[in-house]
Amino acid sequence: MRRFLLLFFVPFLVGCTTASPDAGHQMVWVEKPVFFGHGGVDSTPVTTGRSYGALTSDAVDVNMLPQRVDMEFDDMMTSSGVPVSFHVVAQFRITDAVKLVSQFGADHDDKGAWGFWDRNIDQPLRTAVRDSVKKRDMQEMAISQTAADAVGSEVAAAAIKIVQQSGLPIEFTVGGINVGRINPPDAIKNQRIETAAQEQRAI
Repeated sequence: MRRFLLLFFVPFLVGCTTASPDAGHQMVWVEKPVFFGHGGVDSTPVTTGRSYGALTSDAVDVNMLPQRVDMEFDDMMTSSGVPVSFHVVAQFRITDAVKLVSQFGADHDDKGAWGFWDRNIDQPLRTAVRDSVKKRDMQEMAISQTAADAVGSEVAAAAIKIVQQSGLPIEFTVGGINVGRINPPDAIKNQRIETAAQEQRAI
């Protein structure tokens, strides 16, 4: 009986899991009990060097470096009833790896995107973009960079509010929300090209 117990427990006593974060990363221990009791998230992240944990523990890697999320918007309606398409880039960094892992999860989808972004930020932020764009005329959006910058400022303020209300441990970098070139429908672009060609021929 003693030999059986020894053979059963020795692997758990000598085995271990290793956490060795890369530069700019932290690793968070998620402890899992072997038989009874409760696991949990270690309150102290591994920031440098190498750390050892129980065989049943997992070390979750969290990228603490500045990161970006690209968002595409197609056929977003303006106040003039003409849709536009554009690209938005959101830049942020994680501020608390332990809180992220314990309260929101540090999972990624099959494309490498953060799960917490999809669950907590993506839809509210898209709504903020839509609300900002629909207040503006298509001509204003497509011609004036000032209009695009104004949309970026409004969406940035909305993004900060979303994060504060959710409690997510992230912060947006300075100028962290950028709205790219506004593209009107192809029919309108072709019409502009034709009008410009006619004006050129008339000269």
